[in-house]
Amino acid sequence: MTKLTWVSGLIITAIGVVSWILGWYLNTFTGEPGNADIGAGILLLVGMPIAALGILLVVAGAISAGVKRFRDRRARA
Repeated sequence: MTKLTWVSGLIITAIGVVSWILGWYLNTFTGEPGNADIGAGILLLVGMPIAALGILLVVAGAISAGVKRFRDRRARA
């Protein structure tokens, strides 16, 4: 389960970061009309929470893997 949490967290983080960067790029460097800027702003606002959720999953996976390793060492002793 920890590997699944780790991998899914990395994938979700990548999706969030890509949408955030795409929104930032579209909002900053393209001379699109106002409606496209609104869409790019939405990408920015949506990408950050998705990336944050992915980071939380990665941290949760790392913590659970560390706890599991600690319990295994303690059980052997």
